[in-house]
Amino acid sequence: MAHAVESIPDDHRELRNLLKRHCAPTIEAACAYRSTGDAGHLSQVVDGIVAYFARQNPRLVQAADIDSLRLVEDLSFDSLTVLEILFLAEEALGMSIENEEIRTVHTVGDIKRMVTAKSRGRAPQPGLAAVAAT
Repeated sequence: MAHAVESIPDDHRELRNLLKRHCAPTIEAACAYRSTGDAGHLSQVVDGIVAYFARQNPRLVQAADIDSLRLVEDLSFDSLTVLEILFLAEEALGMSIENEEIRTVHTVGDIKRMVTAKSRGRAPQPGLAAVAAT
């Protein structure tokens, strides 16, 4: 007796391939966001992407409030890694992040605020870290 193979939508197949090195909950949350548009999945996607890039950083593991972690100062990301994170989030979530918006991102929370605002069709508001840096 043959077993039915679950059909995976083409966009999910591509998304799973894009995130193949990330943990299953990150992939599932990205697929769920793409399917439903529910912004409730965005935090898990961003946390998973950041965790992948910071997988050897003890500050991320010990952080009680991941949103307040600064990408460069606390997680030791260089500017190229920050861009990789943003471009991966952009592609995985099907969003467009403008160059001006990239300059406002300093913390994990800034990324979450930006993608959440974009998912709701609003312009991202700079976080406290971005305001302090200006």
